[in-house]
Amino acid sequence: MKGLILVGGYGTRLEPLTLRTPKALLPVGGKANITYIIDLLKGVVDEIVISANEKQKKMKDFLKGYKFVFEPTNYDSDKFGAIRAIHYAVNQAGMDDYVVVGGDNWLYGLDMKEFVKNYQEKKPHANIALFWLEDKSLVKYYGIAVLEGDRIVGFQEKPKVEEAKSRLASTMVYAINKEFLEKYLPEYIESRIRMGLKPDIPGELWQHYVDRLFLIGTEFKGHWGDIGKPKTYIETNKTAMNYVKGNVSKEAEVNAKLVGNGIVIKEGVRIEEGAKIKGPAIIERNVEIGKNAIIGPYTHIMHDSKIGEGSMIEGSIVFERVEVGEYVRTLNCVIDGEVKIGDDARIEDFSIIGFGSEIGEDARILSHSRIWPFVRVNNEAVIKSDVIWPIVDTKLRKRLLESKYWE
Repeated sequence: MKGLILVGGYGTRLEPLTLRTPKALLPVGGKANITYIIDLLKGVVDEIVISANEKQKKMKDFLKGYKFVFEPTNYDSDKFGAIRAIHYAVNQAGMDDYVVVGGDNWLYGLDMKEFVKNYQEKKPHANIALFWLEDKSLVKYYGIAVLEGDRIVGFQEKPKVEEAKSRLASTMVYAINKEFLEKYLPEYIESRIRMGLKPDIPGELWQHYVDRLFLIGTEFKGHWGDIGKPKTYIETNKTAMNYVKGNVSKEAEVNAKLVGNGIVIKEGVRIEEGAKIKGPAIIERNVEIGKNAIIGPYTHIMHDSKIGEGSMIEGSIVFERVEVGEYVRTLNCVIDGEVKIGDDARIEDFSIIGFGSEIGEDARILSHSRIWPFVRVNNEAVIKSDVIWPIVDTKLRKRLLESKYWE
């Protein structure tokens, strides 16, 4: 049995982060999201295959030793989508039974060994991991399965809340048998194409076959999130950070007050007097934090960054070599690598600041704004939108594409 991780999307909703870093490599709770999925699959499959697109070859530098299948696409407009990606990857990597996992997933509480054991004992065409939604209003966003015992007898793709027949959401974690992949999957793709429809939505695939084939579901509780959008990425990171185990390096100079659990401080960190670190928080090697700064909770600051005196960095992901001035405030945002932020600037909820950009003194980046790489925001400017700047300078483009946060 093989494992297949689908990461072929272009992550356009997370731009400008994904202009530099493939979405699957974005850090969640201190490590690349795809590594959680790899950890789930280890010990239950014989081989792990990663299905990516042509522009994600940087992933091979991070994930050495894994088998890759690169879809022959270069743009979001011609991407395969999940269904065709599965079909292409298994034909390239070799037919077998597969555990398929969508690369956007972040899961806690699914026992993968039990999931595979259930599949092997019941011998269905497919076993689907199903997550119980505590909030019924969320059913409209997901494929919803209806169970009798553990057999799936109905499947609704994004139903209206009042029409939903259960709260069991399909998580895009599947164990699929070889017969389905060889026979029924291509049959479905061909039928959709004949109808002039795209065979890209997994829920529609299961809807199509629920009355014809033997499908089962394995229910789990715990946590299930995705990293597909700025808000869900930040919220999923917060959830993952609740499971971080604290550790303060003896090679760090910490003159700060540490409050709460899950505080990680690595070697070479220097934190000045009066600062406060609120857990959970991750502070990587060689970070400098000035007097009276407040870091956390739910903050990850990557290596070689500098945080100025009196700044407050809360609920945020700060990539490598970022320079934050004095009395800056960031809340629930993502700041990509090598950004410079001037004194007294404010960056609000679910905003993204692109690689190598500069935010001037007293500037305000309002909620849900995105600043593209190498953009210069003037002092006292107020931004409430996306500031998109085409990178025409070949040296800057090369710098962006070749930079890696993990180095």
